[in-house]
Amino acid sequence: MQLTAAAFSVTLTLFFCVAPPAQPGKSSHCDPLVDVQASGPGTYKERGDRCEGEFEQKVSGGTGLRVASLTDSYPDFKFAPGDKLHLGWTVEGSPALRLRAVSLRQRLYYRMDSARPAGTDTWIWPADVIEMHAMSSRELGLVGVVRRVFGKEERDVYVPVRVAKNAAASADRGYILVVTPAQTLSQLFLSMAPLQPNGIPGDYVIEDQDLQQGPYPGQKGIRVPLPPAPKPGYYAVVLAGRTDNSKPVSVEIATYLAR
Repeated sequence: MQLTAAAFSVTLTLFFCVAPPAQPGKSSHCDPLVDVQASGPGTYKERGDRCEGEFEQKVSGGTGLRVASLTDSYPDFKFAPGDKLHLGWTVEGSPALRLRAVSLRQRLYYRMDSARPAGTDTWIWPADVIEMHAMSSRELGLVGVVRRVFGKEERDVYVPVRVAKNAAASADRGYILVVTPAQTLSQLFLSMAPLQPNGIPGDYVIEDQDLQQGPYPGQKGIRVPLPPAPKPGYYAVVLAGRTDNSKPVSVEIATYLAR
C-alpha cells in the first residue's frame, strides 16, 4: 500500500537538533551536547570562528530520518592542503544563521558548527580539518538554519547553502536535500508546498512523488533533488516512507527557497 505524505500533519516537527546561535559576549560555537572524550588535532573543539572536528558517537537504535544536508550549488571535488570553502546563502531579511556540517561517511563522526551574525550571507571556511580526514565534498553534508515566526510560533527554517572551493559560490546547480534513514527503507515519497504566514501549507507543488531509488540502506545518505520553487518564499518539505518491515517514517522541514 502506498504511503502518502499528505497523511502526516505538517506541523514541521524537526528531527535535526541544533544548538542555539552564539549570543553576544559568548565566544564558543561548540554544541555542549556533543560528546567529546578524546583530544588531538582532529578533535571537535573551538577553532576561532567555528567549532570543528571528530567526536564520540553513542550507539543508538534510532528510528526515522535525519536531515544531513541542504545545498543549492555543491560541485563534486576533493580537498587539498590550503583549500578554503566559500559558502553563501540567501534568506529574507538576512537574519543570524547557524551553519552545521556533518560527515556523510559511515563511521566517521565529524561535524562543524558556526554561528554567523545577522546581515551576513557569505563565509570563508578553511578546509584544513576536512582535508585532515580525507573527505570529499560528497562526504560532507551542510545545512544553514534560521529562526522565523509563523503565526504565534517561532520555528527553525532550513536555508540551502551554496558551496565552492577557492572561489565565490554561485547558485546554478539546483537544490539537493540529503537525509539519512536509521533503518533500511523500501519506499520514499516527496511532497512540497508553500507555507502561508500562519504556517499552514498551501497547494502542493508536488505531492507523494515516488523517488523510485529504493531500497535505501540504513545509515546511508539519500540525495533528494527538490523542484524549483514557483516563486521565492517559505516551503514545507515532507519525506515519508516505509521501512523493510512496513513501519512508517517521515521528516518534515520548513525551508526558504530563493528561486
